[in-house]
Amino acid sequence: MFTKTPRKPNSALRKVAKVRLVNSRIISVYIPGEGHNISRFSDILVTGRRIRDLPGVKYGALRGKFDLSSVNGKKNGRSKYGCKREKLDYEPVNKKKRNRKFRNRFYYKIFSRMFLLAVFNKLNKVDQQKYWMKCFFLF
Repeated sequence: MFTKTPRKPNSALRKVAKVRLVNSRIISVYIPGEGHNISRFSDILVTGRRIRDLPGVKYGALRGKFDLSSVNGKKNGRSKYGCKREKLDYEPVNKKKRNRKFRNRFYYKIFSRMFLLAVFNKLNKVDQQKYWMKCFFLF
């Protein structure tokens, strides 16, 4: 484990680890996020990830896999740091179900039209009788 300073316009102490792979190659791996729990003989999962401002570092460690823990308290960008989504404490309010039956909407439409037509006398007497008969027939 050691820290490395980035290239010219940036300044920080980036956390880097020298890792021996299964095929016995030794590479330097960037550890993303704030804080970590890696010690000397920890197992980590490595991914190909170029860190642009660290020369010679072409790999990154995956948080939340094997011995490398995830970052605590992340709300956004959780997938990069291995965080699970927090469970909600409250229960959703059960709303009253609305009456969405087709038949009821159909009757409501018919009677509202009939009422408006009857009120404004848009229909002559023959048509009014036909419409009222249709409405009573449907019931």
